[in-house]
Amino acid sequence: MNINYRCRASILSLGFLLQLISSVAIGQLPSTSDLSGQWRIRDGNPPASAAWRDTLDDSQWQHLKVPANWYSEGVDHQGVLWYRTQFTLPVLDTDNMATLVFDGVDYQTDVWLNNQQAGQHKGYFQRFSIDITDTARIENVLA
Repeated sequence: MNINYRCRASILSLGFLLQLISSVAIGQLPSTSDLSGQWRIRDGNPPASAAWRDTLDDSQWQHLKVPANWYSEGVDHQGVLWYRTQFTLPVLDTDNMATLVFDGVDYQTDVWLNNQQAGQHKGYFQRFSIDITDTARIENVLA
């Protein structure tokens, strides 16, 4: 089963693509599902918070449509923002892998999935990916 989950968020245009790729299906392209839309955001400047916890109540967080530049969407902020969204995946077969592919982040991102730090990247708007095969579940919280 080949599935690509596409999502774009922004920390001045953060975007990523979640790919589920079957190692057996050589020559087949993964399908995609777009996770763009309303995400929740919150100030992430010090003091640090546990905004990555999947049990955190984010119902009072501000909404932001992604992909977008937060400033162009009316958010007057300097520094760090937490972005959170939830998504559902199918059950992965043992020969599948899941990868988040980021289309661009303005300068640094720490990626948390289901209470675990999945990866980190520094670099202006460079595409990068993070393997989340071992942390992905059917119901997921991405921060």
